[in-house]
Amino acid sequence: MRKGSAIFFDFDGTIVDSERIIGAFMKKTFAHFGVAYPSLNLGSRGLPEAIRAATPEATPPQQAEMIEYAKARSLETLSDIGLIEGAYETLALLTKDYRLAMVTSRGRSTTEMLLERHTLGKFFEIVVTRDEVSASKPDPEGILLALNSLRVPAGSAVYVGDAPADIQAAQAACVHSILISKGTEDYGADDRIEVIAQLPALLQRLKLR
Repeated sequence: MRKGSAIFFDFDGTIVDSERIIGAFMKKTFAHFGVAYPSLNLGSRGLPEAIRAATPEATPPQQAEMIEYAKARSLETLSDIGLIEGAYETLALLTKDYRLAMVTSRGRSTTEMLLERHTLGKFFEIVVTRDEVSASKPDPEGILLALNSLRVPAGSAVYVGDAPADIQAAQAACVHSILISKGTEDYGADDRIEVIAQLPALLQRLKLR
C-alpha cells in the first residue's frame, strides 16, 4: 500500500519506557563522582555525549571514567526497561504498510538486547545506533544514513521522537518530524501527538509519497 514510505523512530522514550530509569542511573553516576547533577535534559542525548556536555570542566580521562561507570550501571537496569504503552501494537500495525527503521542515540549492544527482549527487531529493516555515526542527534547523520540505506527520499519519510534533539535532527535532514508529548511545547515539530497509538491515524492524514 505505502511500502515505499518510511517511518523512522527514536527508541528511548518513544518505544521503550526508559526515561525514569536512565535518569536514576545517571544521578547515581554523578553522585558516585561527586559531581552535581545538571538541570539540562540528558535523556535526549547519547550517554557519552550527555556526560561530556554536563561536565565541561572535567578532563577527558575523568569523563571517560564516568562514561564507563555509567555504561556499567545502564547494563544493570536493562531488565527494568519496559515498552511504552501501545508501542508494540503500533509497530505491528505500521509494518504492514510502511518500511520501518530506528535511529537512536543508544549504543548498539544495549539496543540489540532490548530489541531481543521485547521481540521488536522483526519490525525494523535497519537500526542505526550511535555506534554507526560520528555525531548523535541533534546531528542528522543517523537519519541521513537510514535514508541512504533504505534508498528512500526525505520527502517519503517521517521521524518520530519525544525530545527536542529528535525534532532538530529530523529538520536538519529535511524529514517530516512528529513529536510524541503530552506537554504544551512542540519544539517546532511538524506534528505532535500525545501517545504512540495515535500515530497510524496521523500517518493516514499525511498521505506520504
